[in-house]
Amino acid sequence: MKKWQSAALITAAAVIVMPFLVWIFAIPPDIIPRLVERQTARMGVEASVQGFRKGTFFNFRADSLTLSVNGSEVASFHDLKGGLNPLKLYLLKLEVPVRATLGGGTIKAKFLRGLSSQSLDARLAGADMGGMAALKNLIKGKVSGQLAFRDNSGTMKFQMSGMDVPPLGIKNALGLAFFGPKGIELKSVSLEGDGVYAKLKGTISGGAYNLTAEVMPDNNAPGAELLKMALAQYESSPGYYVILVSGRLQPQP
Repeated sequence: MKKWQSAALITAAAVIVMPFLVWIFAIPPDIIPRLVERQTARMGVEASVQGFRKGTFFNFRADSLTLSVNGSEVASFHDLKGGLNPLKLYLLKLEVPVRATLGGGTIKAKFLRGLSSQSLDARLAGADMGGMAALKNLIKGKVSGQLAFRDNSGTMKFQMSGMDVPPLGIKNALGLAFFGPKGIELKSVSLEGDGVYAKLKGTISGGAYNLTAEVMPDNNAPGAELLKMALAQYESSPGYYVILVSGRLQPQP
């Protein structure tokens, strides 16, 4: 009986200790950066992890994570901290929660990979769009949002505030976007400003963007006549303006 108990205790100890030994000695230090690069590549996004360091107890840190599309930097995350959930390893799953900063805001994410599926959920709060390479020359303000990724596609909900988009005077935005290997589709983005309402939709793919903005000024708002004069060339029908915007994301030095 004692021999059976001893064997059970040794087996239990081995089961508990083994994941730590595997993490310390068997898992290469660059495995997480490689997982990130493969995951983002499925969405047509290039990833570069700098200053990655693996800790002892299933934790890790990295100085930065830069995301790019066709050589054009989109965003750069800093001071990344995360770890692995060892309990999930017993279920043959890899769960990696991560926390980082982006444009002065905070992002929390969780990556989960099983035998036949993978997912990524993230939440961003209070990021300065001026601190994001893809937006700093286009728009100012704060952005928050949620991201849900399943296998090769995902959805993103976001809110923007404190913007200043002349000549429309746009201040706030609320949107929904889909993304996958072919790029990003802005499904529905509502924009509000001082006496103006607008909708934005379109695609961002292969480093190029093709967007359509529908603008509807409030006739009773101050400055409405000046705004209509500025948008006269885009008038589709009385009080309704359609602006086509296209171009390429410029690589950041």
